[in-house]
Amino acid sequence: MDVEFFCFVKEIHTTTVCYHCGTDCEETAIKHEAKAFCCEGCKTVYDILAHNGLEKYYELEYTPGKSMKDHELSGKFDYLDDELLKTKLLDFKSDTLCKITFRLPQIHCSSCVWLLENLYKLHGGVLQSRVNFMKQRASIDFNPQHISLKTLVALLASIGYEPDVKLNDVEQKQLPIDKRLWYKLGVAGFCFGNIMFLSLPEYFSTSGYLKNFLGGLFGYLNIVLGLPVLFYSARDYFVDAWIGIKKAHLPMDVPISLGMISLFVVSLYEIITTTGTGYFDSLAGLVFFLLLGKVFQQKSFQTLSFDRNYKSYFPLSVSKITDEGECSIPLQQLQKGDAILVKNGELIPADAMLLTSNAQIDYSFVTGESVPVNLVAGEIIYAGGRLMGEAAKMEVMKEVSQSYLVELWNNEAFSKKKEYSLDQFSNKVSKSFTIIILLIAFLAGGFWLFTNAPLALKVFTSVLIVACPCALALSIPFVYGNGLRIMAHHSFYLRNVGVIDAMTNVKSLVFDKTGTLTDNTAGYVEFVGIELAEQDVSLVKSVAKLSTHPLSRKINDYLVGKTVSVDSYNEFPGKGVVAKIDDHLIVLGSGEFVHQDKKRGYKSGVHVKIDNDYLGVFLIKKTLRAGVTDLISSLRQKYALYVLSGDRETEKASFQIEIGRDVKLYFEQSPHDKLEKVKDLQHQQQVMMLGDGLNDAGALQQSNVGVAVTDDVSIFTPASDAILLGGQLTKLDGFLRFARISKRLVIVSFIISFLYNVVGLFFAIQGMLSPVLAAVLMPLSSVSVVGFAFMSTYLFSKKCFKKS
Repeated sequence: MDVEFFCFVKEIHTTTVCYHCGTDCEETAIKHEAKAFCCEGCKTVYDILAHNGLEKYYELEYTPGKSMKDHELSGKFDYLDDELLKTKLLDFKSDTLCKITFRLPQIHCSSCVWLLENLYKLHGGVLQSRVNFMKQRASIDFNPQHISLKTLVALLASIGYEPDVKLNDVEQKQLPIDKRLWYKLGVAGFCFGNIMFLSLPEYFSTSGYLKNFLGGLFGYLNIVLGLPVLFYSARDYFVDAWIGIKKAHLPMDVPISLGMISLFVVSLYEIITTTGTGYFDSLAGLVFFLLLGKVFQQKSFQTLSFDRNYKSYFPLSVSKITDEGECSIPLQQLQKGDAILVKNGELIPADAMLLTSNAQIDYSFVTGESVPVNLVAGEIIYAGGRLMGEAAKMEVMKEVSQSYLVELWNNEAFSKKKEYSLDQFSNKVSKSFTIIILLIAFLAGGFWLFTNAPLALKVFTSVLIVACPCALALSIPFVYGNGLRIMAHHSFYLRNVGVIDAMTNVKSLVFDKTGTLTDNTAGYVEFVGIELAEQDVSLVKSVAKLSTHPLSRKINDYLVGKTVSVDSYNEFPGKGVVAKIDDHLIVLGSGEFVHQDKKRGYKSGVHVKIDNDYLGVFLIKKTLRAGVTDLISSLRQKYALYVLSGDRETEKASFQIEIGRDVKLYFEQSPHDKLEKVKDLQHQQQVMMLGDGLNDAGALQQSNVGVAVTDDVSIFTPASDAILLGGQLTKLDGFLRFARISKRLVIVSFIISFLYNVVGLFFAIQGMLSPVLAAVLMPLSSVSVVGFAFMSTYLFSKKCFKKS
């Protein structure tokens, strides 16, 4: 249906139907610009949209708006002026940016999505808005200097999308479970069972007596039972098909909808004209089994939904402050009111109040802006910020925001624009499949029409019903989705299913050395220099404690002494740290960073300078993680291997012997050097980079697959595509092998789906397949693909990880 038709329909109804919401207003119509409105509210919404150039809203859907009659907004949202309440509602807040997520139950069509994502045109204070149609949620970024939260909610309400904000839901914003699918399944099942019961005379009567005596009555009862199946239980299929047709493409719901309509129309005709008993049993059975398959898919998707279970998604821990001191606890144990200690570079896992006098927070993870924000004691720090500088104590104000932090990792600012080959293949096949099935149905039906008209209908509907590309569409999400879940079980957490596809194309593996290939918990520390006084030990330990770098943590564990409060702290990735305690200036880092006198001969390790006095160097013997040599031996047969390290060139020869001659080593590499090296390699082949997530952020972002390797601290960068627990690095070969197998399993799933359709079409075209049996086979093919996805990925994962 085109735009001209919409306008034509509206012009016909301008005297009786509200142009905005479609309400009958023949007697109370308000005429405005040759259009009719049921109330001043609807007219106001139209004026707002027209004034801002958004008239297209009315072209996307016939009377798409919500009635604004008796919609009184004055004073309704005054409670949103309360600062404490706003703090609880907002996902993030700064002087120039606030983020909030609303539930908008009024979202029902593509017009709603279009209007809400163009909200910035209605008010300059709205920066952007993103709509999740399935969950009926909108995430909105706005500038609080230009629009308040109350004004934003009033704006949404004024155009018919009043947010569902309940005061008793502030602490825990859990969305209610949508039970409509279950209701529709129940109605379809009830009607299907009763239609089958009423069709007993047709099924079992041999003499014809029951059929002649009760057939007519039962036929009309079947019509009554078929109406709610078609207009309620099957409604979503017609809506989705119609939306697709309006957007000039043919979704898989089109042949299903045509099959339902043809069954209903012909059944109605046969019963009314007493020329037959109709196919209402086939119609009800089709809808019932379709919905049953959809319920099964929904339940299966829930098991793959990482968004609902953040604690199993990121391998983060947090330092909790107790009466006995500090202790590292799993993130899922963090509760409101807990005191935590966050160190330099660590991600803040939950909204918290700053207890330390001041802190610098990098909100680039949230806003994309890299300029740190200075905060003082008592101010709120939002989840997703990264602490820069000295460690800070905080009190948790909210529980860990699951969906919010997951959303941050998938923020467009940090995602590389990739197109995955299997996604393109699946979309192309599904679209072409719909067109092919429609052609086959019409050709087969036309062929039988001239020789056997009743059989022509049976063939036409059976082809439409049995041949469905649903199983094709399910192959990737279920095979790869279950693969994500299995790898997460082995502490390898991927950003999304596309990363699995990208892993299958990798030909080069690039490793960072310190903290990636080497074990942070093993090895030993030796100090070479003048003997450190007790005060010097205290100063150095206090500074090392604040850093998340593996070498700093080793030094902190090595030194025995008391720690003191640090006045200022700055860390320079790949170089070192500078801190101030009272009147003392402490510098830890590489020889160049601390301006070490090269004549002293200390060319490696972590050098120390206090108040411009060079004290010596911590020499740290770094050992490879257990099993790394075996891992390298297995990987070198399939991949080109590289190691990029910031260590001195003098250490290269000994490490080459330890790691193997086939691995190419590049030492004295700065973070920028690592990024450029990855770029050079990408000219030849696709690259996976494995690093600690901080010094290697640029290289991780640049690589085709970036893996942040971490141990037990919350070091995490949104630039990475995956997070791997350090102790699981030796399973890398298994992860890569499992990714390749998963891709093959997707192709096998495609083949299974094609075979179902080919066999089904073979019998349907010949008229050997009844609509009822076709209705059973179609969802059965989807169930088979899902079952194959779960079982095959589980079995092959056992094979890939049996040695780990």
